[in-house]
Amino acid sequence: MRRFVVTGAVLAVLVPAGAVSATAPPDTSPAPADSAAETTIAAGSMVTETTMAPAEGTGPANTSETGESEPATIYDESGNPVATVTVSGAQTGWTDYEEGNEPDEGHDYVQVVVDVASAVTEGTFGIAVGDFILQDQHGFVTSAETIRSAAQAEADEEIVDEADLANGESIQFTLTFEVDANAGPQSVFYRPDDDRLVDITEIG
Repeated sequence: MRRFVVTGAVLAVLVPAGAVSATAPPDTSPAPADSAAETTIAAGSMVTETTMAPAEGTGPANTSETGESEPATIYDESGNPVATVTVSGAQTGWTDYEEGNEPDEGHDYVQVVVDVASAVTEGTFGIAVGDFILQDQHGFVTSAETIRSAAQAEADEEIVDEADLANGESIQFTLTFEVDANAGPQSVFYRPDDDRLVDITEIG
């Protein structure tokens, strides 16, 4: 008896070649001019778009973008909400970095754009790029960094990587993580200290 082992989260159904032609006529519509295929997958409140075959000049084939997700709420020790974090985009295989800031050999950059909005009623809510970590698919974690793009470096743009936000104030951070290319990213968390861990989004 022949056994098959399937290890993926998505199973493809194989149908004998003759089974389709018996029930449906062949598709005679003309093929689209552009052969690039784009797949959109709904995963909870997050939408992931993966470009399978990008047109020339549009970027590497391993680049994927993640659409805006539902906000993650951050609470204080008394259980009061003090801020929300919303992911507005993510990109794996980011290569538009400043010259001299290349990732280590065998690693890729992953960028995640987050919008942080304060909900404190008194004082301010402190937030920094280094408060975020990424866990790869092998379970290892890395902290977020601020790495300028080539355009930002050329313009000598200063990037804000921390802020104290009063009620209603917000800031957008671009988080850059260096990930083992063989593992790939899995999840992003807010971890300002050892006692708190907030799930922000899943990637990949």
